[in-house]
Amino acid sequence: RLLLRLLLRLLLRLLLRLRVLRVLRALRILRMLTFFRELWLLVKGMFDAMPVLGWVIVMIGIEVYLGSVVMTALIGHECADTWQGWPECLDYFGTVSESMFTLFQIMTLDSWALPVAKPVLKERPYYIVFFVVFLYGTTFGSMNLVVGVLVDHINKSTAEDARKVERAAEQRQARELTILRRIFHQADSGGDGRVDVDEFVEVCQRQDVQESFHALDIPVGRARLARRSMALGEEGRGAL
Repeated sequence: RLLLRLLLRLLLRLLLRLRVLRVLRALRILRMLTFFRELWLLVKGMFDAMPVLGWVIVMIGIEVYLGSVVMTALIGHECADTWQGWPECLDYFGTVSESMFTLFQIMTLDSWALPVAKPVLKERPYYIVFFVVFLYGTTFGSMNLVVGVLVDHINKSTAEDARKVERAAEQRQARELTILRRIFHQADSGGDGRVDVDEFVEVCQRQDVQESFHALDIPVGRARLARRSMALGEEGRGAL
């Protein structure tokens, strides 16, 4: 039985690794498709922003924790006296953990004014200062940092992708020009640095040259090549 369990565990691990490899392979394929380029840039930008977002989340956690300690001391410990007419006082601010959840609700602006803020401000109107400072530091401060970090990293990812595409286009253009330059040098049988129609058409009949034109997506039909080569100059000759 122990041997069977070990074998089953090994099989499950192998299946899990195979699934992970398949997912990674699928992501590579999607990355190569232009249709999913925008989606890939968004995903890459979000993953690149994870380290910074982690520190932003830590900062939000610290703000919520400090605020919950203050509110538990100011409100939670006074529920039996000051807020006797508010039955939900202990549910919202009875302990630090409950205060943290309440402040998280306030931070997300999830129906907090009537059930939370209004009963508090009814007895202590000056507590509005705490709510304003807390909302400014979390909802309108740290939470907007999350959006800013995501937008910044997505913009960087987009710019980096554009540079890669530009470099790839430049390399492809340089490679194509090198191939064309080699073909024209081969066509210059006279060595005078100029190619006439006959020389150009003759070199285009070679198999290696036709393969090069095919790789460059240039038609290699004799009539088309002759007509195109005539456009090199008024006398049917072109300089290298």
